[in-house]
Amino acid sequence: PSTTGTSTTSTGTSTTAASTGTKTTGAAGEVSVGTGTLRVTSDANIRSGPDTSYDKLGEAKAGTTLTATGVVDGKWYRVSYDGKEGYVRQDMVVWDGMCTF
Repeated sequence: PSTTGTSTTSTGTSTTAASTGTKTTGAAGEVSVGTGTLRVTSDANIRSGPDTSYDKLGEAKAGTTLTATGVVDGKWYRVSYDGKEGYVRQDMVVWDGMCTF
């Protein structure tokens, strides 16, 4: 999640200037930090980490909007889901408006 001037990845790695497209590397891979709105194009699993081996937190139905807070290696989006941080595969969503990545 982003706060003024600082963002923390799910691995605990921190970086500054979150809204300017900053990148950081942690156990989850390279994370581009920013914000934007995504629309789910097909029912999508929300995972606790950026791979199908991570636990499923829930399922976002087609048409659901999610707030993206990061991109991991260009393949997964870090999102806010049901009050938690989760990850959704890039091919399951499209941008719905402006983003700051």
